[in-house]
Amino acid sequence: MPAQPEYGAAPVQPGAHFAGTPYANSSPDVQHDVILSAQDFLARQGLYRGTVDGSPGPELEFSLRAYQSRVRLPVTGRLDLDTLAALQLLPGSHTPVYRPHRGGREEPVHGEWIREH
Repeated sequence: MPAQPEYGAAPVQPGAHFAGTPYANSSPDVQHDVILSAQDFLARQGLYRGTVDGSPGPELEFSLRAYQSRVRLPVTGRLDLDTLAALQLLPGSHTPVYRPHRGGREEPVHGEWIREH
């Protein structure tokens, strides 16, 4: 039986957790991986005690608020642009976003091999 929504809870629109960031229009898989990376980072800092599963929830919001307060960012509880930058989770930052192996076959590499001389 599917979980029943809480009365009065507004449905979360896709990308709402990333409004105003480069991830706002990213695929759900990319958004999941960014949330997973944030959860992992916050857990290693001792700020996140929920399940590291890539799903947003109250534990993540609470942890983000604690982290934002600690590093003197506006306390929003969201993965906003400033927070993503502080977590080094923006595209092009030197900390990679964790991308779990999703199973399935990877596409073969096509092209010509160059012989070493």
